[in-house]
Amino acid sequence: GKAVAPKPLNVVFGPASGPVPLSQLAEAGVRRVSMGGVLYRAAMAGAIEAAKELTKGNIPGATPKLASSAIAALLPQ
Repeated sequence: GKAVAPKPLNVVFGPASGPVPLSQLAEAGVRRVSMGGVLYRAAMAGAIEAAKELTKGNIPGATPKLASSAIAALLPQ
């Protein structure tokens, strides 16, 4: 952290070996963690799993576990 001070230190979510705890990053002077495409990949994994369940004829298995109202509550009005 002191090596780059006073500039902020930013990191991209990772590494591939596993995420570093946020507390450890903060100690190193990290001010922002960029997630890159991790949230998109997580969403796509859910869509793929739902599609797999649908191809098996398992409609309940493809039903979202998150209510639309819960998503709407997160969005600005």
